[in-house]
Amino acid sequence: MQTIPPLSIVRFKPQLPSDYDEKNYPFRRNFPYLFLGEISTMPGHCVIVDDKGKVIWGYHTEHFVLEEDDEPIL
Repeated sequence: MQTIPPLSIVRFKPQLPSDYDEKNYPFRRNFPYLFLGEISTMPGHCVIVDDKGKVIWGYHTEHFVLEEDDEPIL
């Protein structure tokens, strides 16, 4: 499992297509988000900020990957 540094740009990429259900996740697949960090009292769960500044927390860190240098941000 990769470690994502706080304040990194990440993309929502569920590991399996069946892990993604638009009704259960407030994220868009492959869209960039700001990763604020892992929640210390909830290991494996993180705090994310979307492009509108909405803070979203408590979702699995494993569903996010670091932004690739060659991918456009938006």
